[in-house]
Amino acid sequence: IQFSPAIISKLCNNPIERPQPTVSINTHAFQKWTMPIPQLNDIYK
Repeated sequence: IQFSPAIISKLCNNPIERPQPTVSINTHAFQKWTMPIPQLNDIYK
C-alpha cells in the first residue's frame, strides 16, 4: 500500500503542519547517574 500526500490529507480532519522542534544547548550533568540493573528473576516471571 502506498500513500501519497494528497490521500493522507483527505484522511485528516485538521490541516497537516510541519513540526518546529525546540532545540536547546547541551548541558553537563553535575552528578553521575546511577542506573539500577534489573534482576533476571523479575524479568522472566
